[in-house]
Amino acid sequence: RRSVSEEPFVAASDDANRFLFSNQISKLDRLLAGLISSLLTCAGLLLCLLPGIYLAVAWVFALPLVIDKKMDFWPAMELSRKVVHRHWWVFFCLLLVNVLICLLGLAACIIGVFIAQPVAFGALIYAYEDIFGTKPPPLREVSA
Repeated sequence: RRSVSEEPFVAASDDANRFLFSNQISKLDRLLAGLISSLLTCAGLLLCLLPGIYLAVAWVFALPLVIDKKMDFWPAMELSRKVVHRHWWVFFCLLLVNVLICLLGLAACIIGVFIAQPVAFGALIYAYEDIFGTKPPPLREVSA
């Protein structure tokens, strides 16, 4: 039997379990999107440097698509590749700048990476929202 003081913690634990285990298919797709894109990118890097670089850039939005749009992993990887392919050099430069920002953060006595990493991640998510339109529409002013 549970005491009265345990009740809030038990309720919070039950809510957390429902949240974590409510959508197993989505979790599998997130795992597969991250794992397969990483494995195929590594294979491309091992076989030849250029295919690995191309795949790393092309699949940069695969995991956000699985999480945000609730897509299956392979269609998300394909959509990411098709969208990025049209402007591949722009995304390559964005990722290159992100890597340089993170390296500068590491050079700043490693403390700078705590600022550089969120900035680099924010730049990628901003690009994702700009392309895939996940931003809410701007509020319109209502005339009186």
